Amino acid sequence: MIGRYRSWYEKNFMILGKKLAKFNITPNQLTLLSLVPAIFSCYFFSERKIIYGLIFMFLSFFVDALDGNLARATGKTTKTGKILDPVVDRYVEALIIFGTAMGRMSEFWIAFYCLFGMIMASYVRARAESIKKMNLMSVGIMERQEKFLILLAGIILFNFYTESLNYALLIIGTLSHVTVIQRMLYAKKEVGE
Repeated sequence: MIGRYRSWYEKNFMILGKKLAKFNITPNQLTLLSLVPAIFSCYFFSERKIIYGLIFMFLSFFVDALDGNLARATGKTTKTGKILDPVVDRYVEALIIFGTAMGRMSEFWIAFYCLFGMIMASYVRARAESIKKMNLMSVGIMERQEKFLILLAGIILFNFYTESLNYALLIIGTLSHVTVIQRMLYAKKEVGE
């Protein structure tokens, strides 16, 4: 849903990519770098140090956003990068959610349900795109931006209502499973079988 504004975002944030190009760092290095703050975020959430967890979570997502800007600004988009980026994204999401479960901010079964839905939505997209040249990036109700906003709301509200993160993860998980169905139906229509 929010992903429909991707072209506006890419156009208006290209300046960041151009500035980063001066530091002689590759987009794939930036992608891998986003794992470091995610690990710290996981640790701080596991210790229920929510402010620090949020800071490193934002940092991880920000670094991840920069890799695409850098790739477009330098023309260094690679096939490896197109594989690496979504793989690292899943690791980042898993680390953050695992950290909340370890810190008993969320129930383990709810965290698992959420992660399973997110992974399956990504898997369906990858399989469909490997069978036929189609773009499922904006197909489905639950994309990365929506996941981030719902997760963020659940974490922020946790101090005021301890079930908020469980509800946020249930929403993300359920809508991710809905996205699986939406992508399956879209892929079926595209392949015509």
